[in-house]
Amino acid sequence: MVLVRIELNRNWLYSIGVTPLIFCPPRSFLQQNNRTFSFHSQRDGGNASTERAGFIVNELMRLLAEGNSRMARTVGWYAAQLNVSDKYLSSTVKRLTGHSVISYIDRHTIPILKEYLDNPRYSLTQIANRMNFASLSYFSRYCKKHLGMTPTEYRSSLQPYV
Repeated sequence: MVLVRIELNRNWLYSIGVTPLIFCPPRSFLQQNNRTFSFHSQRDGGNASTERAGFIVNELMRLLAEGNSRMARTVGWYAAQLNVSDKYLSSTVKRLTGHSVISYIDRHTIPILKEYLDNPRYSLTQIANRMNFASLSYFSRYCKKHLGMTPTEYRSSLQPYV
């Protein structure tokens, strides 16, 4: 192979063997334009990713505000709705808000849960089914963790003392 170097208007053209000529600008051209490109990347650089991340967080909040946490309380479900991976959704929400996706899901689920528990028309089994809990036991553990008491204790705390 023979390397041929040809100067054309202060720019270099290279040819290796029978391959076509490849344009390679001189180093000074690259350094000058690198400063121009870095200026644009600093000016416009973070916007595209920040806008996308902000959009994802806003869409998550919209899904939660629509009451979807009544039936879906997993990061995977929300990630699938937003067409992103679980990890991307979790890291993006944590990076932009400082809170986890699960904490937002729980924040939206607890008022719905309390509303059901405040209504004596619904049995605990009906509430567990309406809120898509796998079992009454899991529903009770969820209440204990997030309300600090079991569903039965919560309901009895609402009753006035006689």
